[in-house]
Amino acid sequence: MGESRTETRDIKKTVTIPDPDTFTLQVNQQSVVAYIQLTHETGTVTKDGVTQQRDSWHRNFWTNQNGEVRLWGDQDWQPPNTPPPYNDPNQGTWENPNVFQLLVGKAGVSTWSVGVMSEDMHIAKVSFQTNATATWSTETVTVPAGTFNCNKVTITLSPPALQNVLVPSNTKVTALNEFTGKVEIWLFKGVGMVKSHFYWKLVGSFQRKDTGETGIATLIHDDKEELTSSNVK
Repeated sequence: MGESRTETRDIKKTVTIPDPDTFTLQVNQQSVVAYIQLTHETGTVTKDGVTQQRDSWHRNFWTNQNGEVRLWGDQDWQPPNTPPPYNDPNQGTWENPNVFQLLVGKAGVSTWSVGVMSEDMHIAKVSFQTNATATWSTETVTVPAGTFNCNKVTITLSPPALQNVLVPSNTKVTALNEFTGKVEIWLFKGVGMVKSHFYWKLVGSFQRKDTGETGIATLIHDDKEELTSSNVK
């Protein structure tokens, strides 16, 4: 299609379990107690040749109710009107939590349906929705916070339907040529997520509605996180 867009991230993610490590949220007029994972991201993001410094905070909320472990939601952070560094999330303000309740663990079964997962490939303004299935296993992993004998959740993504691949309005997807997707999450009781690896690859044929120009785009998302410290109780 005559275009090339790239984004390179050199980001350090420091993940901690705050003390106190629970947070009470109001959902449908009910209180939900969730464990918090707090992430501080620092580094650089280079997008189409322009490099910017990154210094930001993010929170994930985990719940474990009735034998079901869910990534209940997350929360974005807005920096203050002062330049970085931002060594304390209290320097900025937290936005309202996003609720998606991703089912990442279910007692008494080895395989379960996670439901629909979505991914926003923001660099190319492409997003998709796909069904996902998860399985349990155990694995010992070593991360900066130590060595943990974890429950491992492997989530396999099925190829999305063509109509569920959303692109800019001046473009249409004519074929989905290749798709692979897997999410691996390592969980340890009392700590939460120790390590994660999210990977998607989507190869699609596209056509511009205005010019009729065609081309093939390859989109890849590869994100890894490891726990750096923890206050295990």
